[in-house]
Amino acid sequence: MNAWELLLKAYAYTKIGNQVIYEKNKKGGKKHTKSFTTILESVEKEVSVKNREFKAVCENLRMLDEYRNQYIHFADKKLDPIIFMLISKAVTNYNFYITQWFNLKIAENKDLII
Repeated sequence: MNAWELLLKAYAYTKIGNQVIYEKNKKGGKKHTKSFTTILESVEKEVSVKNREFKAVCENLRMLDEYRNQYIHFADKKLDPIIFMLISKAVTNYNFYITQWFNLKIAENKDLII
């Protein structure tokens, strides 16, 4: 999820504009980056116009985020087996989009094992 968040923020920053990823602190202090779900929505609006299949990628990421939040915040003892299918698809999609958007081929790096 962290890798996807960074990829989405990098896409938004370079392709949509840096104002998309930043928001001011509620107390008026320093800027910080927006949440994963907010960035996902922004990128989904931009990318889905040209690529309808990206909506499915976004749904996969939303489900993963929900499972992640439930597992971490509610300390579930068991992982639902569906999580492994979601993770597998998210990794495949990540590899595809990092190559498409930034021409990075992470699977070719011999030091990187996914």
